[in-house]
Amino acid sequence: MARKVVNDSTLTLDIDLTESIGASVRAQGLFTAVTICDADTDAAYQLTGDIRQFEEINRGQNVTAACEVSASLIDTRTKAVVWSDAQSAAVTVAERDVPGVVSR
Repeated sequence: MARKVVNDSTLTLDIDLTESIGASVRAQGLFTAVTICDADTDAAYQLTGDIRQFEEINRGQNVTAACEVSASLIDTRTKAVVWSDAQSAAVTVAERDVPGVVSR
């Protein structure tokens, strides 16, 4: 995932999301190696993606963090998209402040 710094909370979310996706792909054992690196690194495949939506939803005393991400796996030699998907999730957060919402 590209690391675009807007503010500290965005950077934290971006790094956490990148590390989480890397750990998930690594745990599946489909690839010889999975590393987090810059876009200009020589690799067979590159995973790119976007946070399409991120919002805090307040319902009475409950606060939910809702996020939608899309991702594509690109063959760096042919530039062909070999896989793509979009997923969304919503999680109730314990802390009703920005760090509490963003860290979930």
